[in-house]
Amino acid sequence: MYVRIGAEGRNLVLPYIEQTEEGIELMGLAIFSGDKMIAKMNVENAKILNLLKESNVKGLVSLQKSPTKYIDFYGESGKRKVKCNKQGGKYVFSIDLTLTGTIVNNEMYAEITKDVGQRTQFEKDMARNIEKQCYAFFKIMQKEYKVDCISLGREGAAKFGRRKENDWNKIVSDAEIKVNVKVKVDTQGRGDY
Repeated sequence: MYVRIGAEGRNLVLPYIEQTEEGIELMGLAIFSGDKMIAKMNVENAKILNLLKESNVKGLVSLQKSPTKYIDFYGESGKRKVKCNKQGGKYVFSIDLTLTGTIVNNEMYAEITKDVGQRTQFEKDMARNIEKQCYAFFKIMQKEYKVDCISLGREGAAKFGRRKENDWNKIVSDAEIKVNVKVKVDTQGRGDY
């Protein structure tokens, strides 16, 4: 991990833990620029960061419309696919995410096990929800942190050449980042009782 600090287009992101009354707790992620910690990220944003940065991420994602209408989806992402292009001197990154998994708790879609239309609607709603969270994260990353936390600079350096003395933190902060999420339901809980 520490070897990668000097790699072009990468920044270190480590777990941020604190001593609390309950013991040691994970409070989020610490974001580094070079060897200096510049920000602390909360756990919710850390989930989105892991989804965008790593391949084969597992976790629980919830979609909630009201306190009594919600659905929980335990998904696993496949290989992260990132495309980098240059349009008029501005970098454009496109991230494709595919989540496949199981519905573990459903209080929103009553007939999802029998109705294919409802399952398709859930997949679209969940994809839109994750995309919305990703775009909110991009806004924070580009405007507040101003650091490439999700290693997009690595993809840009691989495509457009390394060792050109590019400041990938600035390039990614000024870049357009798009995300395309696809959700696929494999199974729907333990059965119908």
